[in-house]
Amino acid sequence: MTKHCGVLSEQEYGLSVENYKNSPDDYHCPPGSAGNAQNSAVRLPDLNKAFEAQNQDIVDKFAVMDRLLIMDTLAQLTEEEQTFLRASTVRKAGADFSRLDRLTGLPEEYFINGAKPAVQLLPGIDLFLAVKGGERAYICPRP
Repeated sequence: MTKHCGVLSEQEYGLSVENYKNSPDDYHCPPGSAGNAQNSAVRLPDLNKAFEAQNQDIVDKFAVMDRLLIMDTLAQLTEEEQTFLRASTVRKAGADFSRLDRLTGLPEEYFINGAKPAVQLLPGIDLFLAVKGGERAYICPRP
């Protein structure tokens, strides 16, 4: 804001920031501000587009690393597994384990209203399902 509109009073700055957040695609510096001294239209960049561009840049950088990790992981599989994966439709999946009664030994009646807590995959663990005639699950930890 200061880069484009110059120095504003604290109150004017706060109001300008709020207005910019509420109308990020068509925001102009306040009339009379240093960046808009002659009341000309000094338009600020669209915040939504800047945010999307920043996110895409991050995604692009991580995609390269992800591809390298996947290639390394695939190279460690047996030839049979590699062949199955190449011929399969692979999708990312989620999983949870809700049969805690089997782990805890507690009877089903112990769980209120039949709702059993679920144990989900740990953060950093991806589960993939490969389907081609049969179905195989692959767990891939992220570094």
